[in-house]
Amino acid sequence: MLEDFRLKVFITVAAEGSFTKAASVLNISQPAVSQNVSELERVTGVRLFDRLRGEVKLTEQGRVFLSQADRILADYRSLSHMFSPLDTATVRIKASDEIYAFLSGSFELFMTIHPEVAIVRSEDEDFDLAFGFTRAPREMGGISATHNVISSMYLVCSPSDSFAQTELFAMLRGFLADTIS
Repeated sequence: MLEDFRLKVFITVAAEGSFTKAASVLNISQPAVSQNVSELERVTGVRLFDRLRGEVKLTEQGRVFLSQADRILADYRSLSHMFSPLDTATVRIKASDEIYAFLSGSFELFMTIHPEVAIVRSEDEDFDLAFGFTRAPREMGGISATHNVISSMYLVCSPSDSFAQTELFAMLRGFLADTIS
């Protein structure tokens, strides 16, 4: 898995409030924990922790750094997950010509990364939607993009639909959100 171990050490120290406890959780030595945090402080040019007797507390800069570190590690997990193999599947898409044309590059890229998944457009009005797009007000949430006449569009899949509960749906939804935003 991709990650910056220094960020993992920093987050663990912040959670445990102690270099010693973080070392135990991470199964590394306390000097190694100190070295990783010191390296982050050197690179950033700010003190991330106030060191007190037997405990540490985040500085204001440390709190800001923590929120960014959490996001970065989540991005690393997402990136690693994006390339995980999926089961062979065919995903049916229902979308207008303009929306499908706008998204076709993202669909092609996804199928390049995951050749085991076929994404096909369906004109059939009488099938249970596995996946669809519609224009809707931005406040409704979902995937949106701005491009020419497309003001916003949203992924439509009933939460009770079994496809909505799959890893493939979550991965495709996240991929589209990243590639069209």
